[in-house]
Amino acid sequence: MTLEQTIHRQFAEVSKLGFPESLDKKRKQGIEKFLELGLPTKKDEEWKYLHLPSFVKHNFSEVTNSENLPLTTEEISQKIGEIQSQNKLIFKGETPDLENASLQEKGVVFIPISKALEDTQYQSIIEKYLGNIAQEDMSLSFANLATFTKGYFLYVPKNVVLQEPLEVVFAQKTASAVYSSVRNLVVLEESSSVSLQETHLSLNDSGNFTNAVTEVYLGQNAQVEILKLQNDSQSSMLVDSCFIGQQKDSIAKVFTFSFGGKVTRNNLHFYQNQTGCHSFLNGLSLLTDAQCVDHHTLVHHKAEDCQSHENYKGIFDGTSKGIFNGKVLVDSSAQRINAFQQNDNVLLSDSASINTKPQLEIFADDVKCSHGCTIGQMDEDALFYLQSRGLPKNEAKGLLMLAFCSQILEEIKVSSFKEKIHQILSEKLHASLDLEF
Repeated sequence: MTLEQTIHRQFAEVSKLGFPESLDKKRKQGIEKFLELGLPTKKDEEWKYLHLPSFVKHNFSEVTNSENLPLTTEEISQKIGEIQSQNKLIFKGETPDLENASLQEKGVVFIPISKALEDTQYQSIIEKYLGNIAQEDMSLSFANLATFTKGYFLYVPKNVVLQEPLEVVFAQKTASAVYSSVRNLVVLEESSSVSLQETHLSLNDSGNFTNAVTEVYLGQNAQVEILKLQNDSQSSMLVDSCFIGQQKDSIAKVFTFSFGGKVTRNNLHFYQNQTGCHSFLNGLSLLTDAQCVDHHTLVHHKAEDCQSHENYKGIFDGTSKGIFNGKVLVDSSAQRINAFQQNDNVLLSDSASINTKPQLEIFADDVKCSHGCTIGQMDEDALFYLQSRGLPKNEAKGLLMLAFCSQILEEIKVSSFKEKIHQILSEKLHASLDLEF
């Protein structure tokens, strides 16, 4: 089946599962909107540099237990490092493994969203928030709403601060290409705080397509840090959309590390709805061969006295392609805004490419906003200097690339995750780019 046919078929199957009536209504609206919009093409301004239909040419199988191959935690750890968090949710195909005993006494809910939908005490929260912030005309987000069966639900009560990070892993190994929808909902009440690690991983070369949507709601003075690791197989495709709504004095940080996959598209949208909000967006991409990563970000400043800081870096080799489109939108009522945006890229081969488009749309007059981008090759003077101090050429190149990435790595506060990213980054530079350390 084509991707469109698969989505329509999955909607029909999901409709039989007996979810709450309010969710069924939203699902019907989602499939209607998807059928109206269709798959995005180059005619859509937001997909100008990524023609998705050209990558989606093969047939998809339905997600069934027969398609999912046995998958162990050890296989996952070999790809992304050891899963160290005490509280974790690991999806091996459709079946999740959950450890969250230490959270329950604090009133924190961290469970599969399918389980939350079966429990009446959580249905009112899900009905209130699910699908309310992801309202843009993004057809794949509507397709996700219509077809999702897995994902996680995280609820943190007022004044609860979690010191240890939570970890979620979506891993699958299938016999043939499958389309899967992942839906996550995060609700943080006033003055609560959490750090969340999220990984998407395909362990086969069948050409899986994962469509993930995460909605995050931050109450007054709440804080969230989301650490995303994307290290799929060379044939997999991932569209990861994250929407964050912020209330007064809240802080949201998102780190996105894109190291694998045939096509990875990240849609990251922040909405600063009240005063005093802070938003931090950091990204690092390292691609080789014919991989493609597309970062689309939006920070919408709706209220006064807010700040946003955005810093994305990319290293591209082989025939890989990078896309960055970052937009900062400042409403006329949003005075005294401080917004910074920067995108820096290194091309290690003549066949690699990057399309970068930083944007500012400002309708207020008392603001401090800046943006910029750089595209270049490795600094030959710095390379010569290191070689003149006795370093072999490949080792000098490796050190320069790590130095280029260091500004992003230094911002990570979770030491175990920082070590994991550094290890994956070093291995990829060594194996794919033949750089030594």
